Amino acid sequence: MGAGLYLIQARSDTRLDDTLFLAVFAFLLVTGTLIVLLWLLTYLRRKPFSVSRALELARAGHPDEAVVQIRRSIERSGKTSQRVAALGDCRLLQGDWREAYILFVEAERLDGAGGRYLAKQGFALSKLGRVDEAIQLIRQAADLDPTNPGPLSTACLVLVDHGRVEEAKAVLTQAEQLVTDQERADLDLSRTQAIRYSLAACRKRLADFEEPGSHLEPASPV
Repeated sequence: MGAGLYLIQARSDTRLDDTLFLAVFAFLLVTGTLIVLLWLLTYLRRKPFSVSRALELARAGHPDEAVVQIRRSIERSGKTSQRVAALGDCRLLQGDWREAYILFVEAERLDGAGGRYLAKQGFALSKLGRVDEAIQLIRQAADLDPTNPGPLSTACLVLVDHGRVEEAKAVLTQAEQLVTDQERADLDLSRTQAIRYSLAACRKRLADFEEPGSHLEPASPV
């Protein structure tokens, strides 16, 4: 009889152990699943870095924050012409013309395609008072890519800054036509939207320039 009671007790202990094991296993499984789900939700809610989003932030009046984001991206993934040029754009918005010029020169070197960042180099040089060099660089950029309205929009800003209003108007009209052609062809709409922003700034500066007693606010091709 004592042996029978011992066997019953042993079976009861085994069942308790099995139940406890299953309970612990279920708890760990549920906890692990919740942790994974929370991580996924956090990851999905965190927008991945993009140069265009950083520049939108800079244009919205937060260039310092945009610079921090771009530098973090460079630390994680290395330098590219786009990231370095985005830093240059932020420096333009901050009015740091010398640093912007240096960054655009570096972006041009990294790009290797030839001419993509010459116009912005030219804009920075114009702000440093080196107007003849600036116009030469912008013209070189336009000659290298005659279908790109970007250099023309930059040229417009430089020309109106230096009182060459009629030349600026002609360049503005040409640039707007190129942008319209690209939008109809559905070519890189994010790029044309950025140029539209620059052209709008040029148009406003022309209107301000022609208004008696007006004060020209700083503008950039970003």
